[in-house]
Amino acid sequence: MIIAIGSLYNVVMECPVCKEPMLVIEYEGIELDLCDACHGVWLDEGELELLLGDHEMTHGFLTAGNPAAAKKEESRPCPICDAVMGKAVTGGKTPVVYDYCPHEHGLWFDRGELLSILEQGSSDGAAAAVVQWLRHVFPDSSTPQTKQETLNP
Repeated sequence: MIIAIGSLYNVVMECPVCKEPMLVIEYEGIELDLCDACHGVWLDEGELELLLGDHEMTHGFLTAGNPAAAKKEESRPCPICDAVMGKAVTGGKTPVVYDYCPHEHGLWFDRGELLSILEQGSSDGAAAAVVQWLRHVFPDSSTPQTKQETLNP
């Protein structure tokens, strides 16, 4: 869907999980695409690094997990290019399986996953304000849903 705003055009992305239109919310100049139905979050390429404040640390954290854990997850289309997204697993105390676009458009996080990554992935607490803000935006999204809850929110 394309919405005309003056002479500008904004593309409203569909959630890769429930196909609902996603909301665009800005935090500190970073646009997050949020699904109000399933509480998933899309971050364009490079936005997670901006939220965490450290590119090298973020890349290491995002690729530190065991890839075998991601094989059980259902594949999803990228909301930008419709390519089948890959799966990866973070490091940390509570590894998170997340989706990534093979064409580097961005990352998809199911309900509660971005909060978990932000809490675990920032060693100096740089993401604490973002975590607080996300909890305000989605007050009940701190715990991930089961697969059935995601399909029937």
